[in-house]
This record gives sequence, C-alpha cells and structure tokens, in this order.
Amino acid sequence: MMRNNRKGVLWFARDVQITALQQCSTIYLDGTFRMAPNPYTQILTIHRLYMDNWVVCCGMGLLTGKTQAQYEYVLDKLKSQTLHKTGQNLTSQTFVIIRLRSTLCPCV
Repeated sequence: MMRNNRKGVLWFARDVQITALQQCSTIYLDGTFRMAPNPYTQILTIHRLYMDNWVVCCGMGLLTGKTQAQYEYVLDKLKSQTLHKTGQNLTSQTFVIIRLRSTLCPCV
C-alpha cells in the first residue's frame, strides 16, 4: 500500500502484480468517478494484457482529484516500486488511458 495525503493518493498493489507489470510492453489505466468513496473522487486501476487476450488488474488506487500531478505521482511510484521489487526498471514504453466509451487514447 502506498499513501500520500499531500498528493491525495491511496494505492494498492501486491508484489506479484508489480512484477507482472514489469514484464509487459503496454500498461492500461482506467478511472471511474461514480463509485469513489469520500473523500476520494476517483478510483484508478492499472491493467496489463495477459497471454494476448486477457486484461488483468495489476493495482488500484483512490485519488482525491484528477490532476496531472497525481497521475505522474502514481506512475513515478509505480516505476520506483517496480525497480525496488524486481531490481529492474519498468520496461513498458506505452501507457494507455481507457476512456468510458472504450476509446483508447495513448498518453505519456
């Protein structure tokens, strides 16, 4: 678990999930706002493809907003956790935001 009250982020990921992210080429992010509990305004999940046809959740977090600084904080912490847990840098070169209408939008 990763928590930073100043950034408004509470994040959950198991070691096995972080290791799985290190091994993929594309990471997908999905956010929802309707189900977030107070004081948070967003539930953010991170996914990867498994065996080319399964999407697997590799972490989830609660955010108090939807600012670029918060997203950058989550991605930076994800990268540092991957390095700490696996001894290797995150190899993913592509991050994709999944929009509500299933439109994929490349980012970062």
